[in-house]
Amino acid sequence: MTGNDFIIFLLSDLLNGGDITTVSREYLLKNLLRYARGQSPSLDAAFGLTYAGQRRVSTQLITFNRDLYLSRAAEHIALDARVSTWQRAGRLADELSKLLPIWKKQYGRGKVARPDPEWPIWRRMLFMAWRFDSSIPCTQRRIYDLLQGINGYSFQTGIGSMGRVAPYIGPPRNENLV
Repeated sequence: MTGNDFIIFLLSDLLNGGDITTVSREYLLKNLLRYARGQSPSLDAAFGLTYAGQRRVSTQLITFNRDLYLSRAAEHIALDARVSTWQRAGRLADELSKLLPIWKKQYGRGKVARPDPEWPIWRRMLFMAWRFDSSIPCTQRRIYDLLQGINGYSFQTGIGSMGRVAPYIGPPRNENLV
């Protein structure tokens, strides 16, 4: 278990309102003892949160929320169930190529923005995905891969999943956009 995995499991345990699971308790105790005995220079190092190449938990949760909104946009961009995931990804990519330049200009860095309630649901969801992470996938292939689950996330809300914790991580500056 990585340090980030532990943080997600522990947050999930706490948000569940129940007891901390044995896995979380053992990991917490083992690493606190490592730090207390001087075997680790910092708590971050003791919990494995400081090594190169590791994405921060907050970054993982922001990406998770972005992907969740993008998948909701894909659901609503075509009401016909016969439209394939590949076609939905293509429609989203086409729309993003038109909308991103406008959104960047109108709602760029530091500007508080909410999706227009008059917009179709898919556009509001797409806007939310962009507000969570402006490095949103823009090509049909990348969107398709994301929708197929290649990104490795589970949108389920089971114990220890990102889906349990992600709703508590708001968009930038905790804006409530929808």
